Amino acid sequence: MAQVSGPNGEVWAIPQDTGPLGMLYRKDIFDQYGIQAPTTWDEFAAAARKLHAANPKAYLPTSRRVSPPRGTGCCGRRAGPT
Repeated sequence: MAQVSGPNGEVWAIPQDTGPLGMLYRKDIFDQYGIQAPTTWDEFAAAARKLHAANPKAYLPTSRRVSPPRGTGCCGRRAGPT
């Protein structure tokens, strides 16, 4: 925590958000479309594009923009057909 503390150990700030630390996904849907579970943001974006191309009603992030999602780490649309 050197980036949020002073030289004498005093706390200057407390991190409130570290971003998504994990991803939950439906293995059956990923298997259905031949998608591997992503381990990087680039793989996540590629998986999102592949899923949406195969099923235009399906999305991985909650927004339609596929970049490291903001505010989508804990909440997402289901990946299956609606």
